[in-house]
Amino acid sequence: MPGVDKHLCVFEARNVPDNVAEVHVVDLLSAAEPANHFDRILSHFGCHSSIEGDTAGRAVDDSRHALEPIDATENLRTAAKNRRRRIVGMDRHAHTSFLGDWNHRFEEVGVSLPELLGRMLAYVSRPDHATIQLMAEVLAPLRHELDIMPSPVPEQPGLLMRDPYRYSDAVIVVPPVLAQTLALFDGEHTDTDLKALLTRVTGDIVRAADIARDFIKALEECGFLQSPRFFDLRGRKRREFAEAETREPAHAGSGYPDDAEELSAKLTEYGADPEASGADSLVALAAPHVSPEGGFKSYAAAYRRLNPSYADKTFVILGTSHYGEPEKFGLTRKPYQTPFGAIETDRALVAHLEQHAADAIEMEDYCHSSEHSIEFQCIFLAHVLGTTDFKILPILCGPLAESLYTGKAPESNDSVRGFFEALGELADSRRKDLIWVLGIDMAHIGRRYGDQTAALAEHGHMMEVRERDVDRLEKVCTGDAEGFFELVHPNQDDLRWCGYSPVYTFLSAVKGVEGKVLNYEQWNIDEESVVSFAGVEFTEARPR
Repeated sequence: MPGVDKHLCVFEARNVPDNVAEVHVVDLLSAAEPANHFDRILSHFGCHSSIEGDTAGRAVDDSRHALEPIDATENLRTAAKNRRRRIVGMDRHAHTSFLGDWNHRFEEVGVSLPELLGRMLAYVSRPDHATIQLMAEVLAPLRHELDIMPSPVPEQPGLLMRDPYRYSDAVIVVPPVLAQTLALFDGEHTDTDLKALLTRVTGDIVRAADIARDFIKALEECGFLQSPRFFDLRGRKRREFAEAETREPAHAGSGYPDDAEELSAKLTEYGADPEASGADSLVALAAPHVSPEGGFKSYAAAYRRLNPSYADKTFVILGTSHYGEPEKFGLTRKPYQTPFGAIETDRALVAHLEQHAADAIEMEDYCHSSEHSIEFQCIFLAHVLGTTDFKILPILCGPLAESLYTGKAPESNDSVRGFFEALGELADSRRKDLIWVLGIDMAHIGRRYGDQTAALAEHGHMMEVRERDVDRLEKVCTGDAEGFFELVHPNQDDLRWCGYSPVYTFLSAVKGVEGKVLNYEQWNIDEESVVSFAGVEFTEARPR
């Protein structure tokens, strides 16, 4: 994975064995243990078995879900023997009401005390283990939009986690033992649940608390939890982007060289040098947005159709917004900085869209700051045109999710239809001034994308994927938006074409074109997963 090594910081929890082959049960409450052993266990978890003041330990009988007081010291052994009872709470504040104080705390995080007790009870009442469950802090939820995938670093197995929004630059690899605990970061489980699970999988009660604390701290410091630190980090990053004068390159130095000469030589090596002359009837190009190293053949096939004579055009770049709002289109007025120089945005075209389709637009969309689908097109454009003295209209197309779930065409959404119409007005009124560029990938198949089986490019099941890709491309090349949609929406697009939104937007806005597939390929992005993509050119449709 390009760029991973540069920023890789591996979280290694202290004293966690790397070779835990199976989950085994550790019974923390054995009737054979002396009473002081229970005190030691409670102390290890930051509590104690005798409570001063007017507060007492509480136990829950899961058959009745009713609170009843117990003598915390005397009855620990009884609770241990009866696996239907667990210690679930001990108030460490000597002079506060148990119910009032804890109810108030959990209401602050949106869960009532009885509800939390019920959830904890369901977790610890299973017959396969017995653990002390103590009232504790609810774990902040893991951010749902994080990229989580198998580690690409063989010597560091586990799950790689990174922030696609670049609020945080951290990239961590979570070891297999700790990966099992990520499901507990759901806003419902507590740090006590985390300690209990770590105790069972490591067999080490003494160090489980330290491991849990360090892991929580690592996720927190990386900005991977929905916590105050993350919200502060997000707010600061968004303000910085809004106030910036230019859109800085997010992938230079990782996805491609950050030196202009080096980058030009690399793109020439990929075969992306311009042809002597372009087609006078050229209207649009479609190229991948996968890493240039992986998709260079299709990039080159598309961009060879351009040459410096097109530098007087404005390029409308329709890119996939992988993390944008559904049914929204992200715009920016900022120039796109590249190693070759800054490329100006056509502000007049931005203003037109903002005026006529404001409901569908995210203005100065933060997704532009880190999204690669437009950035990669900019470096190829600057290379084949031989200059950065041209203009672009960068549009990030959010998922047309509503259409996939309802089976209704995207334009059945009023704001989406309004955007298509406003973009179509530009296509008609500025026909000779615009070249359209689609930054799209197509199918995403294999374990990386949630499939149960591995995928190998151009083998097995991927041959059927090729046939379905070709069928869709035929509809695209004939300008048949309706036919294309009918192939995409069944099963909510089980091919996972992340280019669906830009393609449908183009077909809806630009009429009277015909396409030609210049190159189609499948690429193993890792050993078990495949992405497909193509290079396509669109010209004015010939009279029939």
